[in-house]
Amino acid sequence: MGENGLDRKFMIKVLNNIFMGIFVTDKKGKVLYVNPSIVRQYGNKPEDLVNVIDWGKWEGIVFPILYKHQLKEQRRLFYNQYFRLSDSYNSSVTVPVFLNGDKYDYTVHVIQEDRLKPDQKETKPHFPLFSENHTMQSKLEELMTVAGSDLPILLQGESGTGKTYYARLIHENSPRKDAPFIMLNCGAIPETLIESELFGYAGGAFTGAEKNGKKGFFEMANHGTIFLDEIGESLCQKST
Repeated sequence: MGENGLDRKFMIKVLNNIFMGIFVTDKKGKVLYVNPSIVRQYGNKPEDLVNVIDWGKWEGIVFPILYKHQLKEQRRLFYNQYFRLSDSYNSSVTVPVFLNGDKYDYTVHVIQEDRLKPDQKETKPHFPLFSENHTMQSKLEELMTVAGSDLPILLQGESGTGKTYYARLIHENSPRKDAPFIMLNCGAIPETLIESELFGYAGGAFTGAEKNGKKGFFEMANHGTIFLDEIGESLCQKST
């Protein structure tokens, strides 16, 4: 029996029947447990993922790779991950488990699919336009003006100041609002992959390339909006 009165077999059975994707890794990133729901995000059965430690193989499937950030931060982290298999963004959270000492021993990763049920009517997200600050009101009016154009827009500000919020605000008030809104964290993509991820490639273009080629994020955002988050950080890394 565990500390909560439930035996191990029962707890594993519960985890195996949870709709959300769950996997557990050790402090080196090695996969220790995967529930069956993970197949929807990664396209692999649990038995194919357990003991995997070479996460480089998932670089072209999921962005960003959570465990890399967890190794650095060692705290609870929330992400909006892109999954190429389902061509969707899902909310993911990593929770470090500390057994002894200050450094964590395991990490529990949970993936919540942010998709509506078939019997629900799709509704567009609502972005309230309000502020008591006259300067902010003026900036919002400027955003609504440029949202109707095809001009590229540069949003500057420190992390946490709301750049993603305003990027979505611009998209939802633009003629492209019914087309895809693609958000890409450029800082999480290795320099060697940035070109192929942005523009895609044809089948057999290079060693290790997918047989049928791969769409780039620009093509996926065709007629819509692409938000290149952390693009400044990516360019600075490339120039050093």
